[in-house]
Amino acid sequence: KDYQGRDVTLAKQPRRIISLLPSHTETLFALGAGEQMVGCTSLCNYPPETEELKQIALANPGSISLEALVELQPDLIVTGGDYHRQLAAQLETLKIPVLALESQAVADIEKAMLGIGQATGHQQQGQKLIARLKQEIAGVQKQIKAFQKEERPKVFYRVWDQPLMTAGPHSFIGELITVAGGENVFSDVEPAYPQVSEETLILRNPDV
Repeated sequence: KDYQGRDVTLAKQPRRIISLLPSHTETLFALGAGEQMVGCTSLCNYPPETEELKQIALANPGSISLEALVELQPDLIVTGGDYHRQLAAQLETLKIPVLALESQAVADIEKAMLGIGQATGHQQQGQKLIARLKQEIAGVQKQIKAFQKEERPKVFYRVWDQPLMTAGPHSFIGELITVAGGENVFSDVEPAYPQVSEETLILRNPDV
């Protein structure tokens, strides 16, 4: 079951995979499924092996040529969640298996690793990746304990400057600030990436 709540069934291990997000592309290679890939987007530039794949050009994550995807004769396309929803529906009508996954939090990354691992025949590697991820997070938290003050440093993360945007507590970046020992000065906002004013930022007086 993927992010969109769809049950995804594959008759056999896919051999012609397309990834439509850089994060999914990196996960596929980390799982050992890179050799099963035939294409990725022009934004996917890591690892270096992506240069050997067919690069599908796009102006933004939501504008992808359906014809370019079909031309590669994929037996699995790994997409994002919400902004690929319409594309996923179009691909389904063409009987092309689609696995939609979203990574907005550390827990989502674990789900994506498990889902992609299971779909590509690399479930054991997925479990190992998750274990390593948890170990690295625990290692960071152990290191910062020695330097942690009674009060966490107040952190502002600038996502964009015109307009000024930050990362809220319900974003991946917001979660990482907390994991790393900081306190997000905009921890009270609801949107994942809200627009804020310079005046409000000055009043909140971040340390970092």
